[in-house]
Amino acid sequence: MRKMVLLAAASLCAVATPALADTVPAAAPPMAAAGDYSFSYSAGTYTGSGTLTVDGSGNITGISGTANGNNIVGLSSYASADNLLYDGSNGTSAWLDYSGLSFSTLANTFGIGNTGGGDYGVTDMASNPAGTCCGSHPAQLNISAIAAVPEPATWAMMLIGFGGMGFAMRGRRRQQTLLQVA
Repeated sequence: MRKMVLLAAASLCAVATPALADTVPAAAPPMAAAGDYSFSYSAGTYTGSGTLTVDGSGNITGISGTANGNNIVGLSSYASADNLLYDGSNGTSAWLDYSGLSFSTLANTFGIGNTGGGDYGVTDMASNPAGTCCGSHPAQLNISAIAAVPEPATWAMMLIGFGGMGFAMRGRRRQQTLLQVA
């Protein structure tokens, strides 16, 4: 019995000690799931909104919307943007890192990045050709997943299923009526 208690105490210490000393996260932050995300931002004279398309690795692969009243035409690498989106499943909205997101309109190219000070900054190529941090900040940035809409085949299967259930229920009701008459 005594050996069991000592063994249990020793194993508890062996398990707890590395955890107490480990201050560096064991894994990189989770990337956003594949899908479409709506975004909007505002900072000073900068405003915009639209949709981001993200692949299974968190890479932003497409963008549409408007920036300062002009249509967004595509992603860019301005300001060394990595165009990565991180997961917001811990109760926060999805977020960008310091390298952030960059996109172009026919009039200008914009960059949105995390300043490292707990907020976001927006900059543009016309006023900041080098793309250095942080432009107008603090910027209000909202990013949220767009709920998926079922495909037409899924709707068809669902409607056929409901129709089949209704047909089965109607057949049962008719059988009960015939039994009462006889």
